[in-house]
Amino acid sequence: IYGMPGMETKLHGVVNREGRYEGFSGNYSGAGFSHMRFDLHGFSDANFERWVSQVRASSQPLTRARYLELEKPS
Repeated sequence: IYGMPGMETKLHGVVNREGRYEGFSGNYSGAGFSHMRFDLHGFSDANFERWVSQVRASSQPLTRARYLELEKPS
């Protein structure tokens, strides 16, 4: 979920194999959005659980200040 406060974006995808997939915004939502690209990483259930455990054990909690830094356009 990304966007302005009160906005919600849903991503629907079918990923049958692990891997990195390229995605793009299929809808025109304003200036610049039609060029929005992103990477989608598909994991097996076991590898997803491993990733979740690694993130939870991370020494960098997602604080409000860190979130505000991450949400900046890049």
